Amino acid sequence: MAGIDEAAEAGHPMTEEYTDPRTGRIHRRRRRGLSNGSINKVLAAVRMVLKEGKRHGWIEQNPLGDSDCFLPQNAPRRSSWRSRRSRPCCGPHTSSTVNSESSSGATCAQSANRMSG
Repeated sequence: MAGIDEAAEAGHPMTEEYTDPRTGRIHRRRRRGLSNGSINKVLAAVRMVLKEGKRHGWIEQNPLGDSDCFLPQNAPRRSSWRSRRSRPCCGPHTSSTVNSESSSGATCAQSANRMSG
């Protein structure tokens, strides 16, 4: 990744070409290094191989046996069904024409969930 960063700092970022599978068009995009999660997956696979080597007595210790060898990674930013369900779509309803629960301040999503369930 050092080469990618150095090229970007010099004003000439490394690029790669890829073909969009949907359209068949060729695009250029900046190259980027592996994420910490991808690196950790490779390290986990190597650790399993080294663990077998230690078990068979081919190596004395597993250098990846310690969890400190892995890189920190952020949790993925995903919305959960709970956060989508509880999020108001347009605010509280005060109109009595929506349904009887709307006067209690229920949102569209909450009213829809109560009516369907």
